[in-house]
Amino acid sequence: KGVRMEVLLKYVTHLLEVQKEQVGSRVQEVLQSEAEELVLELKGRKAMHKGEEVKVTTKEFGILYMLLSEKGKAIKREEFIKELWDNRFEEVDERVIDVHIKLLRKKLMLSSINTIRGYGYKWDE
Repeated sequence: KGVRMEVLLKYVTHLLEVQKEQVGSRVQEVLQSEAEELVLELKGRKAMHKGEEVKVTTKEFGILYMLLSEKGKAIKREEFIKELWDNRFEEVDERVIDVHIKLLRKKLMLSSINTIRGYGYKWDE
């Protein structure tokens, strides 16, 4: 409703490119942190902490995925937003990442997520 054909076509093209990349690349099925006893099951989008499933939002799961797949690497707040939010449809303040990180730390009692002041976050075990 109310969407121009060019915009719709670009969106469909984008989705097809993303799907093509996913099929062409080999995706890990599980990411884990032994130090935190945390396992992310990518296919079922489940977060397991100390053997029990913990309910996390889609954005929280995405943040955990990015941190665990890039252990030891600092990730800018802008990168989280670029990967997890669609900037074409919603405007996101960088501080929303801080809120999600705070909730994850509280929910999972995580100490491996380190804040890099003025930059972003990194997973250190």
